[in-house]
Amino acid sequence: MAPLPRLGKFLLALGVIGLIRLIPEVLQISKVFHIHAMFFTIDAVLALMTAAAGEGLRHGKGWAPKLAMRAAGVMLSTSVGMMVFIVHWLTEHRFRMFDPHVVSRMLYYVLAVAFWPYAVRTVIVAAPEASRAALKASFIIWLILGIPAASILLVVFR
Repeated sequence: MAPLPRLGKFLLALGVIGLIRLIPEVLQISKVFHIHAMFFTIDAVLALMTAAAGEGLRHGKGWAPKLAMRAAGVMLSTSVGMMVFIVHWLTEHRFRMFDPHVVSRMLYYVLAVAFWPYAVRTVIVAAPEASRAALKASFIIWLILGIPAASILLVVFR
């Protein structure tokens, strides 16, 4: 597959922003609920996957499209699930909705939900005809796997 430098740079930036956004939360992780540590861990892993996929796409690595599809599937499903859960949890516990950590997390999830469908389409269209079906299947499988995984985590840590 040919390199996708613009998409790769954007995914790399999205992953780095996701990690930088977590820096202030590291300082508070011992002072907050265990659910916050779960959110932090999920966000860190997904940001690293996104950055790695972006770097691979920039350089035309063969493994990058499949990693991007997997990251997209999991990121989309968990972002939607986390947004719903966070809003429900905050209203249930009467926490401030405009806490800087909450706002940054929600903005990141909204950005991911808005951008990833474009990235999925771009990677699939740029792929050779023979590998398009496999990339679509990879995305759909990881999207489907991400939904129950996010749901189970949200129920367990509720």
